[in-house]
This record gives sequence, C-alpha cells and structure tokens, in this order.
Amino acid sequence: MTTKSYYDLLEVDENADIKTIKKAFHRLAKIYHPDISKDNSKFLGILKAYKYLLYEKQHKKELPRIILPKNRVEFAMSLKDVVKLGIFNRGKSKRRTGVYNTKGYDVKVYVKSEELKYNPTILIDVPARVICPVCSGSGYRCNLCSGTGHVVKAVGIPFVLSSEINNNEIVGIELDKVKLKTYAFFLIKQLRVKVVII
Repeated sequence: MTTKSYYDLLEVDENADIKTIKKAFHRLAKIYHPDISKDNSKFLGILKAYKYLLYEKQHKKELPRIILPKNRVEFAMSLKDVVKLGIFNRGKSKRRTGVYNTKGYDVKVYVKSEELKYNPTILIDVPARVICPVCSGSGYRCNLCSGTGHVVKAVGIPFVLSSEINNNEIVGIELDKVKLKTYAFFLIKQLRVKVVII
C-alpha cells in the first residue's frame, strides 16, 4: 500500500499534520472499532495507516537527504547534435516547443530503488542564457558575450525524485516555474526526465 493510500484510508489531505491525523483516526475508530463494527479488517487497515503516517510525520526530519551524483544523468542528445540544432546560437530567441529527439525524453536519470524512499535530489544541467558576468548585461565592448549582454551556460536544476515514481516514467519539469537565485532564460520550455530504477 502506498503512502497516498494511507492518507485516503484516513480521509485526510497529504499535507495533514499530526493533530489532524489523530483526529481522523479517532473519528474513524468510533465507527469501525471491532466492539462496534463486525468488519475487523477495515479497522486494522485504519490502524496500520494511522501508525505509519504518525511515524512518518514524527520522523520526517530524521530522514537523510540524498543528493545523487551527476554521473547518474544521461542526456538523450550529444553536444554535437545540440549544436547542429542551433540551440546555442547567439541572438535566437525561439525556444523549443516540439520534440528534437525521437526518444521522447531529454534526460535519463538512474536511481537505486532503496534510494527512492528518501526522495533523492539530483542536479540536472540545463542550457540557459544568463547575464554576462563581465559586462553585467550591458554588452559594451565585451569580448565574452560579443555585445549581446548574455552568455549561454549550464544551470543546475534541482530535481527531486518522488518515492511514488515508477520505473521508466517520464516526468516533465516546467522550466519557467523553476525558482533560481539568479536570472536564467532557459532555451527549452520543458525538460522531460525519464527515471530508470536500477
């Protein structure tokens, strides 16, 4: 049974706190307790869900934060193919809307099944236009950006893998919604990540 199923069993939201979970359990226990109801299995399911969610909420802070190494990332296209498509060309403002490769994903991430329970994070380098560090975006007599005011560089996007994810599942990351500390204009709108459980 998944964590979501436990929340459904207790009829609470996934963001419910310990107090709400306890209230839900006591409410359902009054209905399905073996002294009141003949169906013992329903109460046992509720009790199991209650104990699991209570433990998870109380010990959530103790779960280690796993950051996967970058060698677990495999790009669908080589740099040579990317250059051919002109993604890195200066002055072009068009962003990818269609599919460049026939594989159906941009990045493949490898994760071990035992790591998934900790919701691991991996940094995926995505090409983006950033403000030129030499001329601060002015472009005035700048050799680095050739007067454009920006340079193309790889920006690390943190991708958190959910413990509920399935093998070979493709997850889309909307890059416009990614919050970063510095300005970055991504050259693609969506990053399609294929998760492979090893």
